[in-house]
Amino acid sequence: MEHSSASEALPRPLTPHERAILDQLLGGDFPGAAEFRVQAEHVRVVAMCGCGCDSYDVGLTDPDVPRADLPNGPIAQELAVTEPDGTYYGSIILLAHDGVLSCLDFHTWDDRPLSGLPPMEHLSVVPR
Repeated sequence: MEHSSASEALPRPLTPHERAILDQLLGGDFPGAAEFRVQAEHVRVVAMCGCGCDSYDVGLTDPDVPRADLPNGPIAQELAVTEPDGTYYGSIILLAHDGVLSCLDFHTWDDRPLSGLPPMEHLSVVPR
């Protein structure tokens, strides 16, 4: 992730929109979900991507939260991102490292310019 040097003070709490996306990603039953939901209550944004997509890295405020016993990489579900007409153009994935949430990444499959995270009504859960 290309990190931003924006003047926004970091670390910071998640915005309501960032929290809603995180909660949607962590809904359902998949390996590590219970541990990740506990961790999600103790995360702060520690770095932002500098490209304009609003992807971000998270850090834990409580190092004693339970860790998921999973390999490093994306969690078992992602969010499909669609246009208002339903055309699929990207996804949001949540990465974990050493059993701990580490990064929310929004990426597209074309060269469109990004200006922040997509609205909730354009997101749907997709198992990986």
